[in-house]
Amino acid sequence: MSGRPKKLVHDHQLKIIEKMASKGCSEGTIAKALGMSHPTFIDRKKDQPEVKEALARGLAIEHDQLVGVLFDSAVNKHNITAAMFLLKTRHGYLEGQPLEGTGTKVNVNITLPGALSPSDYGKLIDGESSPEPSTKPRRKLTRK
Repeated sequence: MSGRPKKLVHDHQLKIIEKMASKGCSEGTIAKALGMSHPTFIDRKKDQPEVKEALARGLAIEHDQLVGVLFDSAVNKHNITAAMFLLKTRHGYLEGQPLEGTGTKVNVNITLPGALSPSDYGKLIDGESSPEPSTKPRRKLTRK
């Protein structure tokens, strides 16, 4: 069966693909710039591995530039939203879960001695002697 000859992507067009992909152009826009339809471009990606590689290189450049801008915004401009986005997407942070290494909660209980009798308190203030520990049961302080 004879039909139209295949429209191949040539070396100089690979540079166009890489540059346009690095600038955020869609595959459809790249295909138009090469003078072919989007379905033909998809076929060339399958038939010519160098087309897929040029597209991947361009997308990698775009990715690195975008992450750089986002990083700059988070760190240098103190953009909390950008910082949270980077932490979630690049470092797996999830809201509502403790950060690594902080999963255990620390409980601190403070037990206070029982109250002194008025005479023992007076002796303590006057510096006569140190009071004996109270034998009264200790109260545990709790927050309501």
